[in-house]
Amino acid sequence: MKHLQKIKLSNIRRFGENVEISLAKGVTILLAPNGTGKTALFEAIELALTGGIRRLGNSVDPIIRDKESLAQVRLDFEDDHFCEVSLTKGNAPILSGNHEELFGNVEKQDLPFLLQLTHFLNQQGNNWFVNAHGTDGGSQLDHLSIGREATEVNQLIPAAKRAAGAELQQAQRDFDEINLLWTNWQTLLGKRNDRAIAPVNTLTAKADLLTQLNGIAVTLPDFPVRKTDQLLALKIMGGEMRTALQSFINALKDRLNELQALVPLPDSHQELTKEIARLRQELQQKQLQLEQYLTQATQAESDLKSLRVAKDIKQNENFRLLERKKVINQRQFLDEQVKSLEQLANLKKEELLAATQQQDSLNNQIDAAEQRKAFWQAIERRREVIAGQERSLAQMEDAQKTINSLGASRDTVTNFTLPDQQDVLREAETNAASALTAENNVRAALAQSETALKSLTAANDVIKQALALIASKYPQDRGDCPVCAAVYLPEELQRRMLVKVNEDDPGISALTALVHQATGNLRRAEMERLAAETAVQQQKEAILTTELKLASLNEQVQAKYTTYFPDAVTPTAIVDLLKQLRDGIAQTRQQLEAETGAQTMPSDEDTLVILSEQLIKVNERVLKLLEELNQLSIALNDALLSRNKAVEDTADWVNADELTGLILFNEKEQAESERAVSELQRRLVNLQADIKAARDAVQTIEMEVSAATGRLSELRSRWTNAKLTGEVNAENLSTVIQNADVRMNASERQLTTLNEVDQELSRLQVIEEELKIEQDIEATRGAVSEAIYQAGLEERLSKARQKLAWVRSNIEILNELSAKLNDELQIVYERLRSVNPLWQSLLKRIIVEPRFSSTALDSYGHYKKSHASVNVQLHESDVLVSHVASEAQITDLQLTFLLAMAHKYHWTPWKTLLLDDPTQHHDLVHASAVFDLLRDFVADYDFQIIMATHDPVQAKFFMRKLENDGIPVNIITLGAAENGVLVRMISQSLTN
Repeated sequence: MKHLQKIKLSNIRRFGENVEISLAKGVTILLAPNGTGKTALFEAIELALTGGIRRLGNSVDPIIRDKESLAQVRLDFEDDHFCEVSLTKGNAPILSGNHEELFGNVEKQDLPFLLQLTHFLNQQGNNWFVNAHGTDGGSQLDHLSIGREATEVNQLIPAAKRAAGAELQQAQRDFDEINLLWTNWQTLLGKRNDRAIAPVNTLTAKADLLTQLNGIAVTLPDFPVRKTDQLLALKIMGGEMRTALQSFINALKDRLNELQALVPLPDSHQELTKEIARLRQELQQKQLQLEQYLTQATQAESDLKSLRVAKDIKQNENFRLLERKKVINQRQFLDEQVKSLEQLANLKKEELLAATQQQDSLNNQIDAAEQRKAFWQAIERRREVIAGQERSLAQMEDAQKTINSLGASRDTVTNFTLPDQQDVLREAETNAASALTAENNVRAALAQSETALKSLTAANDVIKQALALIASKYPQDRGDCPVCAAVYLPEELQRRMLVKVNEDDPGISALTALVHQATGNLRRAEMERLAAETAVQQQKEAILTTELKLASLNEQVQAKYTTYFPDAVTPTAIVDLLKQLRDGIAQTRQQLEAETGAQTMPSDEDTLVILSEQLIKVNERVLKLLEELNQLSIALNDALLSRNKAVEDTADWVNADELTGLILFNEKEQAESERAVSELQRRLVNLQADIKAARDAVQTIEMEVSAATGRLSELRSRWTNAKLTGEVNAENLSTVIQNADVRMNASERQLTTLNEVDQELSRLQVIEEELKIEQDIEATRGAVSEAIYQAGLEERLSKARQKLAWVRSNIEILNELSAKLNDELQIVYERLRSVNPLWQSLLKRIIVEPRFSSTALDSYGHYKKSHASVNVQLHESDVLVSHVASEAQITDLQLTFLLAMAHKYHWTPWKTLLLDDPTQHHDLVHASAVFDLLRDFVADYDFQIIMATHDPVQAKFFMRKLENDGIPVNIITLGAAENGVLVRMISQSLTN
C-alpha cells in the first residue's frame, strides 16, 4: 500500500460524477488555473482517509457539489487495497475499505495532524507547523506515537500533586491540633512537678508590703500612691515602680555624666572669646585693601570700553568699503555672464528647430503603419468570432452526447434498478417481521423461566432458614434427627444438618442454566431482528439514493436543454439546429477567406514599434530642449536684472583705486586701537588677580570668625542644654554636681528595698500559681483520670503522626514518578529535535537566504505541557521564524520540514506526498531547486508525489527533470465546464 494508483470522485466541489484520475508511480502533476479544483482534490483525499477535512471543522457538507446531496471518493492503492468514503448532506461520512492496514492502530483523532506533519502540504499557511509555536506546536507533535503515554500521564501529575498537597495540609493540621493538646498537657504536668509550696508562716503580710511600696512611690516623680490587697496588683505595682525607679536612677547617672563632661567648658569659653576679638580686627584691615583694588579695576574697565567702541566704528567703516569693492567686481562678472547666456540660447533654438522637423516626419510614418495594422486587426477579430462560434458548436455537440448518455442511464434506473431494489425491500421487510415474532417468542420463554426460578429460589430459602434455625436451637448432645427421625451420633447429626443448610438445590441449578440459555437466545434473536431492520433501512436508503439519482438525471437533462437548446424539444430538433449552425460557420469562414485572398499580414508591427521608439526619443529631446531654453531664458533675465541693478547702485561711487586707499588707512588705525586695548586688558587682568587674593583673604578670616563664633555658641548651648543657668563658670557647675550625687545615693537605697519586697511577692505568687495549675489540670482532663486522658492523647497523636508520614511517603513517590517522567520526556524531546540535521541539510539545497539554512525545531516541556517552536538566529538570539520569513521562505521551510518528517517517522506504509502548489511564490530558478529535491525523494526513497501547480512552464520543466532520470510522471489538466471539472492527461511518461 505504498502508492496510490487511481482516484475516483463524484460530486466533490466542482467535479461531476465518476471522475477518474490515474496516477503515476513516481510523480503526478495537476496543472490548472487557480479556482479550478486542485485544492478540492487534495481535500477529497483527506476525506477518504480520515472521514473529515481539518480546514472545514465538524461539518464537511461544503465539499459536496452545489445542488447535489450525495458525494463519494475512492482511493485505489497497490495490492487491490482501497479507501472509500460516502457522504450524504447533513449526515456523518461513512468510511469503508482497508484503513486499518493503512494506518494500523493509530487513533482516528490523530490522523489529520499526522498527515499534516508527514504527507500533506496544503495552502492554508495558518495550519502549517512552522507557523505554530508554544503549546500549539507541542500539541501537533504529541500526535506522534513517541512519548504519548508519558505526556498524557505527565499532564495528570499537577492535579495529583494538588490533591496530595491538600491531603498533606489536612493531615498536618490534624497532627498540629492533637500535638498542641499534648504539648499543653505536658506543660501543665511539668509546671506542677517544678513547683514547691513555700512555708506560709514565714511570709510577710500584703498590707505591710503595700506600705513599703507606697513609701517609695512618694519619692518618685509622677508615681501615684495606691490601695489594694490583690497579689497581682501588688506585682504589677512593684514592676512599674522598679521600671520608674530604675529609669530615675539611670537619668541621675546620665545627669552626673553630663555634668562631669562640662567641667572643661568654662576655660574653653574664655579662650574663644579672646580669639574672636583678634580675628575681627584683622578682617577690618583686609576689607579696606579690597575696596582700593575694586576702584582701580572699575576705572580700567571704563577706559577699555571706550577704546572698543572707537575700534568697532572703524571696523564697520572698513566693512562698508569692502562691500562696495565687491559690488563693483560683481558688476563686471555680470556683463560677461549675459553675453555667454545669449550665445548659448541661440544654439539651443537651432537644435529645437531640427528636432521639431524630425518629429513631424515620424508622426506621418506612424499614421500610415497604424492604418495597415487596423485593417488586419479587424480581420483577426472576425476570425476570433468564428473560432468562438466553433467552440460553442463543440460544446453543444458535447451536450448532445451527454443528453443521450443521461437518457440511457435514466431508462436503466427506471426500468431495471429501481424495480429490483423495491423487490429486495419487500423481502427484507418480511424477514424483519419474522425476526420480530421470533424475538417475542424467545422473550416470553425467558420471562416464564425467570418466574419459575424466582419461585423455587424463594421456597428453597425458606427451607434453608428453617434448617438453620433447627440446627442452631437443637441440643448438641442429641443424635435423633428431628426431620427424618433417624438416629446418628450427635456430632454426625450436626454435620449432616450443616451440609443440608449449605447444599444447593439441583432444581435451582437446572432452572438457572435454562434462564442463561434463554437469555442467550434472546440476545441472538435481538441481533437477528436488528440485522433485519438494518437491512430494511439500508435498502430504503438505497432506494432513496436511486430516486435522488433519477431526479438528478432528469434535472441534468433539463439543464442541458435549458442551457444549450432552449428552442429544441426533441433530439431530432437538436440535430437540425446543429447542422444549421455548422453550415453558417462554414459559409462565414469561406467569405472571410475570399476577402483576404492570398495576402499575409505585413511586418508593420515591428516597423510601428521601431517608429514609436524613435518618436518617443525625439519627443523627449524636444521636451528637454524646451526645458533648457526656458531655464536659459530665466537665467538670462536674472543676469540682466542683476547687472542693471549693480550699474544703478554704483553710479555715484568712487573708483576701485580710491576705495583701496581708504581701506588701507582704516586698517592702520585699527591696528593701533588693538595695541591700546591689549595693554588695558593686561592691566585689568593684574588688578583682577589682586582683587581675588584680597577677597580670598577676607573670606578666610570671615570663615575663621564664623567657626569660632559657632564653637562659642556650641559651648553656650551645651551649658543651657544641661539645664544650667547664669554665667558659664566652674563654681555654679560644682554645686549642681554635688546635689545630683546625693539624690543618686538615696535612689539606690530605695531600689534595694524594692528588691526585698519583690522577693516576698514572688513567694506569695508561688502558692497561688500551684493552686491555679491543679485547677487547669482538672479542667483539661474532665471526668476521666490523668492516666486515661494521657493514654487517649498518646493514641490520637500516634495515629495523626502515622497518617502524616503515610501522606508524605505518597508525595515522595509521586515526586519520584514526576522526575522519571520528566527524564523520559527529555529523551522524547531530544528525539524530536533529532530531525534538525536532516531538515537543515534539505534547507541548504533550496533556501536563498543563508540565515534560514540553520532553522531548527525546539521541542521542550513547560508547565507539564509540550511546547514546540521553529526558530532562526537574529540579532544573536532566537526569533520565531514566522516573524522573519516571507511567504516563499515559509513555504520552503514547511516543505522541507514535511520531507524530513516523512523520511524520519514511518507511522504508515503509505509513501505519498500531497503538495498543493508548493512553488506558487517561486520563480523558475528557485523552483528548480525545489524540483531537484523532490526528484531525489522519489528516486532515492521511493516516494510518490502528487503536486498541483498553476504554472505550465514550471510543470513542463519539472517533467523534463523527472524524465531525464527515468522517473514515471504524468501531467493532468483540470478545466472548468458546465457539467463539472474536465480531467485530461496532456502528457504521460513512457516509463509509466
